[in-house]
Amino acid sequence: EIQESLEFTQWLLIQVSKFQVPEFINVSSFSVYGQQLQSYPNLNCDTLYSQAKYTCELIVNSTQELNPHLKCVNLRLTTLIGQNNKDKPIDLISKWVVKTISHEPIQLIKNHKINRLDVNDAAIGIIKLMENIQKADRLTYDLASTNTYTLLEIIEFLKTVATNKNMHNPIIDKHLDFNELNHPTIDLHDFYLLTNWLPTRSMVDSISELFGKFSK
Repeated sequence: EIQESLEFTQWLLIQVSKFQVPEFINVSSFSVYGQQLQSYPNLNCDTLYSQAKYTCELIVNSTQELNPHLKCVNLRLTTLIGQNNKDKPIDLISKWVVKTISHEPIQLIKNHKINRLDVNDAAIGIIKLMENIQKADRLTYDLASTNTYTLLEIIEFLKTVATNKNMHNPIIDKHLDFNELNHPTIDLHDFYLLTNWLPTRSMVDSISELFGKFSK
């Protein structure tokens, strides 16, 4: 799958160059900063997935260098929340929502902090970038939620939404170590300067929408 993705990216950018497409946005990933973003803002492609994402960025950068008419930007997104896949929850919080609805226990190993970008904000962010791409003075921009939460804080949001919807509160396995891990402060300054926009969806908004999706 990764091989096919890289081959497609190369083919696509050849077509972009051949037909002189004026603008191109490559959606990349925060995975290039390492697991739990331990190296942010420095690169640390420590997984095959992150290496593939960074390779795509390099292909885009080379295409930009060789085609002065073309405006290319890599947009690195943090992990998304709210993907529309009812049959199989993808992200961690979706899985927790399903467990809460099913009244199954949620187990925590560590109380580390996470950043989750609502898929609706991600879509708006891409549109904002499209509208302002000609003003971009960088090849790469970061886009993430403006808030970062510990896993226990996420659990409290789950409880709030479940209570509001007259559902069972999540069952938490409390026999685990809740040591917090450091989480970097994500810098969205460059993206805001370019687009005059930042994500607006709250974690409660995202979780509430997930309850609606998985309760049907």
